[in-house]
Order: sequence, then C-alpha cells, then structure tokens
Amino acid sequence: MFKRQKWYGRPGKSFNIASQFGRLPLGVQLFAVTAGFFLLAVGGIILTREAGRIAWIWLPNAALLALVLEARLPRQIKLMAAGVAGNLLANLSVGDTPVNAIVLSSFNTMEILISIVFLTRLCPNTDLGRPDHLMKFALIAGGIAPAVVGLVASTYLHFAFATPFWSVFLNWYGADALGMLLVAPFLLAGIPNTQKTIEKESLTKPATFGVFLLCLAVTTAVFFQSSYPFLFLVMLPLALTAFTTGVLGTALTTLAISILAIGFTIAGSGPFALMQADLNIKVLVLQIFLVSCVVFSLSIAAVLTQQRLLKEELLSLKKEAEQANEAKSEFLATVNHELRTPLTSIRGAIGLLGNGAGGELPEKARKLLSITQMNCDRLLMLVNDVLEMEKIESGKFTLSLKPEVVRQGLENIYFSNLSYLPQKQISIVLIDRAPKASLMIDEARFEQAITNLVSNAIKFSPEQSVVRLEAGYDGGSYRIAVIDEGPGIPVDFRQKVFQKFEQADVGSMRSVTGTGLGLSITKALVEQMNGSIAFQADANGGTEFFIELPTVRSGAMDRPRPKLVVLISDQAKAGEISSLAIEAGWYADLAATSTGFERLLQLEAYEAVVIGASFEEDGLIDQIQFHAASTGKHLTIVKAVEARQFLLREEQSHTPAVIRQSA
Repeated sequence: MFKRQKWYGRPGKSFNIASQFGRLPLGVQLFAVTAGFFLLAVGGIILTREAGRIAWIWLPNAALLALVLEARLPRQIKLMAAGVAGNLLANLSVGDTPVNAIVLSSFNTMEILISIVFLTRLCPNTDLGRPDHLMKFALIAGGIAPAVVGLVASTYLHFAFATPFWSVFLNWYGADALGMLLVAPFLLAGIPNTQKTIEKESLTKPATFGVFLLCLAVTTAVFFQSSYPFLFLVMLPLALTAFTTGVLGTALTTLAISILAIGFTIAGSGPFALMQADLNIKVLVLQIFLVSCVVFSLSIAAVLTQQRLLKEELLSLKKEAEQANEAKSEFLATVNHELRTPLTSIRGAIGLLGNGAGGELPEKARKLLSITQMNCDRLLMLVNDVLEMEKIESGKFTLSLKPEVVRQGLENIYFSNLSYLPQKQISIVLIDRAPKASLMIDEARFEQAITNLVSNAIKFSPEQSVVRLEAGYDGGSYRIAVIDEGPGIPVDFRQKVFQKFEQADVGSMRSVTGTGLGLSITKALVEQMNGSIAFQADANGGTEFFIELPTVRSGAMDRPRPKLVVLISDQAKAGEISSLAIEAGWYADLAATSTGFERLLQLEAYEAVVIGASFEEDGLIDQIQFHAASTGKHLTIVKAVEARQFLLREEQSHTPAVIRQSA
C-alpha cells in the first residue's frame, strides 16, 4: 500500500519553497528557524550603518514571516517562539544588554504579527505568484508593518540612546521593507501544481541561465563604475527575466541583483557614489531602487504566470466542454432511437387496445390501460421536450416565418385544449379583439408556444375554474394573453420561471406533472419569431402570461365592432359560425361551457349569443334571459341553426355594414 503523504501547509495552496519547508520534522524546523534567524540577524547587524544599530537590509523577519504564513496555527506559535529565541541570541551575541535584546526582539515580533494578522484577513493562503496578493503583501509587509514598528522602534531608540528620530525611522523602515520585498516573494511565490513542470523546465533551460547571467553582468557593470548613473539599464534584463523564467526565477534574480548592488555600494562604488549626500541617504535611495526592481519584475512575472494558468484552464474547460457535448449528442441519439421510437409504438398499441382492437376489455383492465397510457404520454412528452430543447440550444432548430392570419390558429389552440385534463372541469374562453390580425410567424410553432401556455394554465388552475385566451392589439404590437385563476407564482420562484427543468411548488398544485421545459421552449420559440414573453402574477392569485409579436397588417381592426359569443362545443360548427360573424363585422368570442359563458358576461358587454342545441336542452336560454332582465342589458339569443340567417340579416343592417366597410 502507498503511504499517504502528510501536508504541513494550508490546504488549497500552490507549490512554493516555504511550503516545502513545512514537510520537515518539527524538531528540524524549529532548529533551522532558530539557527537561521540567528545567522541572518547577526549578518544584518554586522552590516550596520553609521547612524546606529540599523542594518542595511533586514532579512530574518521576511524569512520567518514566509514560514509562519505556510504553517498551521499550533505550529505557527512554535515557529514564532523559535524565531524570537534566535533573535535574542543574535542581540546578546553582539553585546546588547538583556533588556535591550528583549525590546528589539519584541519589535521584530510585532512587525511579523502585524503582517500575519492583515495578510490572513485580506488574502488568505497568501500566494505571491498572484498579482493581487503581491500588491497586498507589498502594501502590508513592505509598507504598513515596517512603518508602524519603525515609528515605535525610533521612539524607543531616541529616548533610550538619544539617536536621531527620523534618521533611525527611515533606516529601520527601508531595511525591513527591502528585506520583506526581496526574501518573502522568493519563498512564497506559488507555482500551481499544473505549472510545476513548466517552471522547472524554464529554470533549467540554457536560455534562462543565460538571462540570469546577463542580469548579473549588467548589474555588475552598472555598480562597478561610479562615473555614470546607468541604473535604468538594470531594468531591461530584469524585465526579460520576468518574461522568460516565471515568478520563482524572477524572485531569485532580484535577490541576486540586490546582493550585488548592496555589496558594491558598501564598497563605495556604483551610481550612488555620485550623490552628494551622507551614507544614510544613499542607502535609502538604493533601497527605493531595489524595491522598484522587485515590484516591477515580480508584477510582470505574476501576471504572465496567471495568464499561462488561465490559458491552461481555458484549454481544459474547452476539452471538457467538447467531451460533454459529445456525451450529450450520444445520449440524445440514444433517447431518440431507444426511447421515443418504442414509446410511440407502445402508445399506439395501448390506444388500439383501449379502442377495442383486441376485443372487449373488463372495466378493471380499461382503468389499468388508461393509467398506462397516461404514464406513457408523460414519458413521451418528456422525451420530445428534451429533444426539442436540444435542437433549440444547438442552433439546429429553424422556423419558416411567413405572414399568417392567426385567428384560425387561436381557434385550434382553444378547441385542442378543451379536453385537456377533463377531470378538472376547466372552462376555456377565447376573447379575440383582432380577428383579422396577420403576423410573421411559423404557424405550427406559434400554436405550440400558445398551447404550452394554455396547458400550463390548466394544470395550475383549481377545479371548475376558467382559463382565458385573449388576443388583440397593444399599441403597435399584437398581444396574446393566457390568464388563469390559480394560486399564482411564488415570489422567490419568479426569476426561475423560464429556466429549464424548473417547476414551482404551489402547495396543492405541486402534484402537477410536467417536464419543466415548456416555458423555456415557449420563450425560445417566441424570440425566434421576433417576439417577447413575460408574465404578471397577482398576489391574491391568478397569473397572466402574455406574448407580444410584431404585426404585418394592423390599424384596420382598431375601430370597434359589436360583440358576440359563440356558445357551442362542436369545433366545426363553432368555427363556421365564428367565421361568418367575423366576416359580418362582429367580434366573435368562444365559450364551450355555461361557466365560461358566465365569465364572459362578467367581463364584456355582448349584443348577441349564438347558443348550441346542447345548451338549449339544459335550459340555459331561460338563465340568459333572466340575466339580461336583471342587468338591464339587451342580449339577443340566437339558436345555432338560425345563426347564418341572423348574421346575414345583421350584415345587411346599417351598423355592422359600416363597421365591415371600415375593416
């Protein structure tokens, strides 16, 4: 069995040098921190300036900060304690009193703690290979923390040893900030695991080594002489390093350049020897120059690393998308051939059995067959919706748009839904105020879109309620609305209405079946016909979905017509009479139940009603007459068999004729 490798750094980090230090045994880490802090501190103290005990560059704080940021909390405390021990030993070894050694050590500890607190809050899992983390680190560890501690330390040294306050502050701040910006990026610059191979290859290439040597050669040439201020020449090979070696190589190069620059300046050579100023000012300017080199080069390297990472991620996502698309195509092909075809055959066979093709079936068998057919229809609807949605999304779905008079389509939708979910006894009415409107549509897809809305309204309507299909002009557009009396749409669901596979939980209506694709398909169809779809939901119940489409011919229907209701359940007869009525200059609305007719009377003022024979037998004529008498509104009642004569007679009368001519 393979032994699971323990990870000592924080989860989610990239590979870096500081994180690899965390793989060492704890005892080794603590000894290395104590010894390393001691050596770096002594080296920094040895390189002191004339103004007092302030180093040219202070490296141990940066190294300890990098290691602590990569450790977990219990280990962070132990590493900090080891660092304090190394600092105390260094201070005591150079002759500080115990009190002074403790105070100066506490200042370094304070600087590291300030950096840790801010960095863990502003950029958890600090990775200086990221441009945003690099900028935050430069601001906090290279700016705020050294400045705060520098002020405190300068105050202490001023009152304890009478050192000049501002000179000590500038020296302290410059040394600590430079150390933070030189050493920490080298230890914390993250290399994503997917980029480790690329970084290693870039560091081992001869060209990379050549660029590194070029940087050292240019820096040596600039600082070996003291006649010309050629500092800008250092930036050029440094930028080349950032472009070719990545974050880690750039950090290593800036560290090497800084060592050379400080060494030559200490020896009295280099461009800063041209300055007519004391050593403190020269060193301060040198520190500013080196910090500029670090920020400039690491920013370029970090941005380029992120670009490579994003490019790799995009390629990976593209590959995954292609694989997913291929898998989807295979799945849809399977759905089409292995599900839809046999389901269609099964449904046909069930229909034949239900119609007695196999002989008379007992009542119990017919009920079971009915349930089977209903579930088969549901499966077939799901398969068809999924396949249709895929066509729309893949761009394989095209419409044939041409001018169509939509009245016949509305009647087809109306009659085809009269028998939908008969157990709910839903009444549907058609109110058409633009019976001759012409639209640029695909007629079959137009009917499909409106049918989706009507069937959806029926599914979510309470029993024995009314669903209204209304059409008419709205400004320069043609507007079709489907209005139900259901519970409405929950507020938290309204943003999801047109999303795929979404269905609202509306209490008692949750048992409603469906794929959750109908409204998504409807929206796509309407938009391909250059229209729009939206809805209005009443807080007290009821929802109105409406579609707006551009018209081909409008204006002629703007003038009012007399209104007539065709109360006939037979499609052929009702269609014939409504066509005659429209040609005679009427608005012909449709109802197929007494409940629907009553709702029309509540909504509109009608001049006539054509009533079918079945409603005559139910005594509806007496109810209509009573309603007319009680409301004081005249309503002409016309039997279906007399409708043609009535309409022809009315067409010849003056009022409808005027309207007809204007239409």
